[in-house]
Amino acid sequence: MTSLQELVEGIVKENVKEGVTEGVKSYSDAVQSSNAGNNGATVSQEALKKVVKEVVVEEEKSRNIMVFGLPEEEKEKLEDSISDVFQHLGEKPRFEAVRLGRKKDSVARPVRVVLNSSHGAQTILVKSRNLRHADKFKRVFLSADRTLEERIQQRSSAQEEDGRGASE
Repeated sequence: MTSLQELVEGIVKENVKEGVTEGVKSYSDAVQSSNAGNNGATVSQEALKKVVKEVVVEEEKSRNIMVFGLPEEEKEKLEDSISDVFQHLGEKPRFEAVRLGRKKDSVARPVRVVLNSSHGAQTILVKSRNLRHADKFKRVFLSADRTLEERIQQRSSAQEEDGRGASE
């Protein structure tokens, strides 16, 4: 049990270190670009606020998981449905879940699940490929919560790969 605990602590420490390093790098890049544009003047408050906001949004989104294809029922208990998915993956995290968008008869709305930690979200995402082996969750897909820019970038890179696959 101790070795598992040490492993988890090591992973958490590494992730925190990487997050801090990336945040400092983003801040440093903003300072350098701002200073280059201001000919050595101090960093503007707007630039600093923008960088801090981006880091906060990125951290918040790293704790989120998007669930697609989870059937929507009339009087559903969403937390129970998500718990079933997580139990199938061998995880029991604390979370909050909400369906997104307007209700339509023919389409199950996606679910945003907010976990307590980004490490928990990453663990679940890694295990999510096991869902396709369960009949109950064959059409349920888990994904990281992405910004609009990240979704557009992912969509275009997927289309490029599709184009390359068709031409070969």
